Amino acid sequence: MQSIQNRLDLLQSKLSRLVQKMEEQRLANETIKNENNRLKTILIEKDEEINQWKSKVDSAMGSAQIEENQKVIKAKIEGYVEEIDECIALIKAM
Repeated sequence: MQSIQNRLDLLQSKLSRLVQKMEEQRLANETIKNENNRLKTILIEKDEEINQWKSKVDSAMGSAQIEENQKVIKAKIEGYVEEIDECIALIKAM
């Protein structure tokens, strides 16, 4: 009878430790889930911030491209004006 009681006591002790470890793991899991949710929120905020910066860069690049195109067009026009002036000078020299 003593042996059965010892086994039951040992089993109860092991079950108590198992329940305690399970509770510790549940709390650790809850902490990890909370941290995961916090990090997901930060990730979403950073993604939004990146998209805003991308939009700003795209706008700036678009403006820079327009400015560059205007410079190229202006240089071409100045070249054409010089050619026309040369043609006029040649006509006058005839």
